[in-house]
Amino acid sequence: MSPPSGERKSNELPPNFCFTTDDPFYSGPATCNLLHYTPAAYMAGFIEMAMLASGSIWFWQLHSVNQSMDSWAVLCMFGLTAGGLVTTLLMVPLAELFV
Repeated sequence: MSPPSGERKSNELPPNFCFTTDDPFYSGPATCNLLHYTPAAYMAGFIEMAMLASGSIWFWQLHSVNQSMDSWAVLCMFGLTAGGLVTTLLMVPLAELFV
């Protein structure tokens, strides 16, 4: 796989090349000049947790009311929701570092 056109390979860089956070390509521009890293992390976390929580509640309802869902599927869904909560809680403070 070759690098995108116009991008130099690492062996073509000068020997004293030092990557800094001041490089204009270190962080891309905000999406539509509106959405930066931190608001995007909050928005993605909120949407992710809303979807996982509603899925978990739906699975629980199918299991307890309709008896059409096995217990292992409900437990897996609640496990995914718990994992999503942990990763979201880790992601949001880390997004603060990029501001």
